Amino acid sequence: MLSKLVEQGKLTWDTPIKTALPAFELADKDITAKFLIKHAACACTGMPRRDMEFVFGSKSDSIDDALNQLHSMKPTTGFGETFQYSNHLVAVGGLAGANTYGKGTDLFSKYENAMNDLVFAPLGMVATRVKPKATDKNLASPHAHEFDGKMAPIPQKMDDMVYPVAPAGSIWSNVDDLSRYVMMELRKGKNEKGQSLFSEEQILKRRTPGVKVDDQTHYGLGLFIENNKGINIVQHGGNTMGFTSDMLFLPDHNVGMVVLTNASGVNGFRNALKQKLLEVLLGAKPMSAEMIQSSAKTYKDMVMKTRERVSTKKTDTQWISDYIGRFKNSDLGGIEIKKTSHGFEIANPRWTSKLGSAKEQTGEKLLSLTSAPWSGAVELRVQREPKKLILDDAQVKYEFVEEK
Repeated sequence: MLSKLVEQGKLTWDTPIKTALPAFELADKDITAKFLIKHAACACTGMPRRDMEFVFGSKSDSIDDALNQLHSMKPTTGFGETFQYSNHLVAVGGLAGANTYGKGTDLFSKYENAMNDLVFAPLGMVATRVKPKATDKNLASPHAHEFDGKMAPIPQKMDDMVYPVAPAGSIWSNVDDLSRYVMMELRKGKNEKGQSLFSEEQILKRRTPGVKVDDQTHYGLGLFIENNKGINIVQHGGNTMGFTSDMLFLPDHNVGMVVLTNASGVNGFRNALKQKLLEVLLGAKPMSAEMIQSSAKTYKDMVMKTRERVSTKKTDTQWISDYIGRFKNSDLGGIEIKKTSHGFEIANPRWTSKLGSAKEQTGEKLLSLTSAPWSGAVELRVQREPKKLILDDAQVKYEFVEEK
């Protein structure tokens, strides 16, 4: 969508984001001014990944909320120093393009119209939506692992957390439509009749290797560029709370692949499929079956270790009663801990999870969210005086303070 707008001369990759999207504002105004359209798609600015703002919290219900969250953010490294993916920044890029296109009453409708008019319609992606219509039927349902390791459905409401950052992962599609997109990439912007839908120059510009991810992978503009033992692979996958997807193509071999699953956290499966493609197509070393087995074993071991560390027994969770009540964080909103007939729960307006008890070697106790999709992977450290719950998300610590 952005490259089409560049082709049409409505913006350039070097247009300041602030010019295209006046609502864009970081914690530092001087740094804000340095962000160009290309920086929203390069994962090279040092902007931290603060997904908890819209995944865990309850203060992110709209695009305006997501843009407001940026006001407290700033890069943690200099431009070009390291690969660091930010869903908020990806959202900003899509919204900047949509605002430039300008067809709609608000940013969300502008984004829908820009994607429909500039991408979906030209490619014949008739079943693809930024957000499903009320009349859409047979939509896939999101699934995630339970505490016991089994896959189970989760409420669609939990997966709707993507809409405030819509350009970063809200699109619903199917393999037929996405295959049309991949074939356009392989044809360098042309459709099956040889007609140019997108500028070849702009299509290829997105595949120019940028910031280094690892020894064989760089990031372009919204695409991973991988050199796998001399094989050029362009790709981008993604995960939400209940879905895992992948899209990849080999430009030198005129082959691509789309993988869509309604299950979260199954990256091992999609990686094995990628390897299987290389085996079938190019005679790569047979490793895909081993990758599947290894991934399954790794996950089984992880579940076992989590269940050893986290207890849901009544005798081990009774201490949680001291923290029954409401707690609030300025960035993530409110959560409530309550007693139910089957134990303790934590809830906010978007989701509910059962609670278990985890213990550090120091003896410190933690609240562990045990329902899907958290399944023991998210924990809150407790503080007694004054009462606080602390969520440590690597670069940011969120403190929930008891509401009196």
